[in-house]
Amino acid sequence: MSSGKKRILKKIYIGLFVAMISLPWIVWGGVRIFAPDYFAEQSDLSKEKRNKNEFKLSDLIDSGEGLSSYIDDRVPFRGGFISIYQTYDGKTEKVYQDVMRSVISFFSGKGPERKEVGKLDSMFGGDSSGGGTSDNEPTQEITEGKNHEHSLYVAEIEKPECEKSGYILYKCRECEYTQKDITPPKGHDLMLIKESEVSYDSYGYKAYICKECGKFEVKDLVSKYVDTTYMAPQIVGGTLLGRDNWMYYADNNAMDYYTGINVLTEEQMKSYADKVNRLQELCNARGMSLVIMFMPNKEQVYPEYMPTMEVYNQYKRVQQLTDYLNANTYTSCLYPLEALKTAEIFWPVYYKYDSHWNHMGAFVGLQEMYKVLGIETTNPMLLGAPVCPTDRNDLLLLGGLSPDNYNNDSEFVPNYKNDIYVDGLDVHADICHTYSSSPNACKLVMLADSFREMMTPYITKDFSECVIAHRNVTDSVAEDIKNCNILVIAAVEREDTSLFCCIDKVIAILEQQ
Repeated sequence: MSSGKKRILKKIYIGLFVAMISLPWIVWGGVRIFAPDYFAEQSDLSKEKRNKNEFKLSDLIDSGEGLSSYIDDRVPFRGGFISIYQTYDGKTEKVYQDVMRSVISFFSGKGPERKEVGKLDSMFGGDSSGGGTSDNEPTQEITEGKNHEHSLYVAEIEKPECEKSGYILYKCRECEYTQKDITPPKGHDLMLIKESEVSYDSYGYKAYICKECGKFEVKDLVSKYVDTTYMAPQIVGGTLLGRDNWMYYADNNAMDYYTGINVLTEEQMKSYADKVNRLQELCNARGMSLVIMFMPNKEQVYPEYMPTMEVYNQYKRVQQLTDYLNANTYTSCLYPLEALKTAEIFWPVYYKYDSHWNHMGAFVGLQEMYKVLGIETTNPMLLGAPVCPTDRNDLLLLGGLSPDNYNNDSEFVPNYKNDIYVDGLDVHADICHTYSSSPNACKLVMLADSFREMMTPYITKDFSECVIAHRNVTDSVAEDIKNCNILVIAAVEREDTSLFCCIDKVIAILEQQ
């Protein structure tokens, strides 16, 4: 080949190379001018839970890493390429997990096992398996009087109830003789309200309610199946992949809370108890009620979907801390793990692709809070709770997984006090200040994290005034804290230390004159 042709080919190659490098940027610039909405959509990094990297001249000192990050976040059509990658990578990963689980299950020879059933009385406030009467219950009680033929009259009649005996009391007109003929309890007139068949996703049971007294009963309860074959832990961008496509939050040392390796020392718990006692003193001086609440991590309620991980301590950090605070302070402290474990027999209480509890989980947690406050509670089984699809999927976005491949989650949303009007409701606001038509003329302030959002639609219907705020803006609601009737400070389990930082802020506020 002649040198002239070589020079021409070289120029063509250089031209093609320059075109390959520059043309996408030129087209991208045109998109920015003529299709600004599409440009903004493709440039949005909010799904990656971060902001764009910015460039500073000082970044040139760090071997150009700052400049490289700046350019990477602005690559033409970046959002489209990432979306395509997430779609096909997620599908491939899903198929791989399903196939490997089947292969491991086959060669292990292990069949499905049963999950331990929660305690029904932890949520329903008593024995939910049905009542009964004793065969040895007396049918007549007699008080002896004078030895003569008695002239009896009916002095009192008590009709029998479902679980309570009735009686007819006779008295003698001439002496102290009495005769009480006892009528046994009439038993419950049960009506089936919900039925479920056992599977890997659900328990088997029949739920009844008595037409007469409204008592709730569960019969034929069978635990759901559990897959216990080996599954290696896999963390993708802060998301731990679980069984049956369940996902868990793996940042902030969350797994240490699950395995039980991060229990507190006696000194640490005493230090926390001292803070709580000081805050309780300040609340008492103002006539305020105080509640401390820890919301359980998702994996504590749903360990059956976790990958294979060794749990070193069954009596874990926050359970120990809650028990210690209840024993060594005058404050009501709660960790509603058992109630949530019971509730998940009947409804999902956490989102499948999100780390938070859902509407029903928040409602159950709220009822546990009402118990320690002495407020009347509501059995969620007696409420209408339609099933609704949900798109809560923060763990998918955190792990860079396409939501298109994981879309089978749903939740039950309680129909609660629809006759109560609430003004100012904004569950996502850092500060949600509401007024309602509730007859309970109390002002409640709750300082919490994002777990507060699902509680807000319900708690605001039970108090005439509520201030529900993120604990990061505690100082902004200082006057509300000083003038409330009930103060609730709460945090998800993995953020327990942040709760006590919030307590420090509240102590400083209440110590101000």
